[in-house]
Amino acid sequence: MVKNNPSKNKKITYINEKIGSNISINGQIKNLFGRYLFLVLLSIGNLAIFYKILTPLTVHTLNFFLSLTQKTQVVGNRILMEGLAVDIIPACVAGSAFYLLTILIMSIPRIKSSKRVKIISVSFLALFIANIARLVFLVSITDLANFEFIHWLFYNLLSVVFVVAIWVSIVKIYRVGGIPFYSDIKFLHCLRNNQKNPKSCKKN
Repeated sequence: MVKNNPSKNKKITYINEKIGSNISINGQIKNLFGRYLFLVLLSIGNLAIFYKILTPLTVHTLNFFLSLTQKTQVVGNRILMEGLAVDIIPACVAGSAFYLLTILIMSIPRIKSSKRVKIISVSFLALFIANIARLVFLVSITDLANFEFIHWLFYNLLSVVFVVAIWVSIVKIYRVGGIPFYSDIKFLHCLRNNQKNPKSCKKN
């Protein structure tokens, strides 16, 4: 026959809950700093990793669509057409727009890794398609004066519009909660003000 001590059982339960709470909070803190460290690493070399991957993809994808209506040839980052050469420069690749989209996605807490990867993949694909459509449209412009203005408009304004539109769509489709940066700042502020009871910050 085994006798249970209710007082002892309550104490053990409290200790287990305390340990579980600390592990959960520590996990959230590690996740937070891991996400922002990832963003810092991506920015190294003036977004070099984005341009290294996206430049050849942009060149060859754009060349494919242009080759449907005329003869083309790719030489490095240049697409040669009949009487026209198109140089794919960093502004054409829009690496900064992809980075901005990454920042919005990575600065949201409490998203499972698998879901975050899916969101990034879908978002990047949507932005890439939008950017290719932009470039195809720009190549079709023959008036140099109009080209310069429209190119400036697309690069400085519409790229941001594309990113925001994609982000809003992703939030609705995947039911993403939280606000970029604000949710993380709120969590850290809560931890600072509730050091004796960090468990209360788990859902902030």
